[in-house]
Amino acid sequence: MVFIFLLFCLLFGAGMVINAIGNIFKRWRNKDEPKQPQETPVQIPVMKSAIDPLAETLRQIREASELHKTGAISAEEFLLLKQKILGAVPRRERG
Repeated sequence: MVFIFLLFCLLFGAGMVINAIGNIFKRWRNKDEPKQPQETPVQIPVMKSAIDPLAETLRQIREASELHKTGAISAEEFLLLKQKILGAVPRRERG
């Protein structure tokens, strides 16, 4: 019984070694061949705001910032617009 087990292990190990050597030769033989271009995954069009509300919020703040930098809106208007985008309640100034 032990003899059969050892014979099985020997044959199994020899098979593993032969398989590994075969794989090495396949890689060596195919290294000069040009690689096949991989397929690009299909992009499903989805609204960005539904997936990432933070990205939409940042985009709106960047647009408001550009309006402020170009002088289309004042600093106070920019702050109010930014608070509206972020959902903050504007604070009343103390006089």
